[in-house]
This record gives sequence, structure tokens and C-alpha cells, in this order.
Amino acid sequence: MAIRQAPRMLAATPLRVRLVVAFSLLVMMALLVTGFAVTTILRTYLVGQVDEDLARPLSGRQLDGGDMPGDSGPFEPDRAEYYALATAAGERFNATTNGLGVSPPQLSALRIRSAGSEPFTVRAAGGGPAWRVVVRPTNVAVNGEQALFVRAIS
Repeated sequence: MAIRQAPRMLAATPLRVRLVVAFSLLVMMALLVTGFAVTTILRTYLVGQVDEDLARPLSGRQLDGGDMPGDSGPFEPDRAEYYALATAAGERFNATTNGLGVSPPQLSALRIRSAGSEPFTVRAAGGGPAWRVVVRPTNVAVNGEQALFVRAIS
């Protein structure tokens, strides 16, 4: 019964109302598509920026903690960084962060062992923001095994 009345209701609705509803629906769809596209592009761009930073070699001051917060600079870092050495078996030692108070990355021994040369994303161990992590071989040997350098940015 209601289906038969729909064409009559549509015919009885003024053209102005129908055009406003159609235009509003088109604008809403355009905003949804644009919002999704912009969010996707921005996320890809920002992850790419972090990946470029991970690919950049560290200075000796960064490894010694010289560029960490509390130094003579007027600005605190805007993101958390994590550094660790690990054995080829995935056992971590000498792990440090830049002190921003976020949980370290949740890295299992298997994940460290199986990491390739490309950055990957992991969760924080105690919840919180995700980390982009890269694992690189070093020329340091620990117990006869080559040590791996783990660097992460949140």
C-alpha cells in the first residue's frame, strides 16, 4: 500500500524541495569522498616522512643521547623515538627512548628476526600510538652473532 503511494507523494512534492534534497545528497556524497581521499593521502604522506627519517643515518650525538630532551635547545622533540640493539635471535639489550613517556614498541623476537629492510608498523607495548620500526644489521658482534640496530619513531 505504501509503495503505491510513493509515486503520488513524489509527484505531490514541489520541485524546489526535490531539487534541494537531491543537491544536499550530492554535496554530502562529495564531502564524504573528498574527506576519505584527503585522509588517505595525508596518512600516506606522513608515514612516508617518518620512513624517510628512519632511513636517514643517525649522528653520534643522537646515539649518545646528545640530541635528546633536556639539552640546551629551547624546544622539546615532537615525537617519541626508540633505539635498541638486538641479537639475531631477537633478544633486545641497550634499549632507550627519548623520554617522552610513551610505551615502547611491542616487538617480539620473531618480529625482529623476520624484519626486512623496509619499515613496518607495530603497536605500543602498553597501549598508545603506533610505532614505525626499522631493523638494520650492524658491524657489532654479541656472543659471536651480528647485532641488529632497532630504531622506531612514534
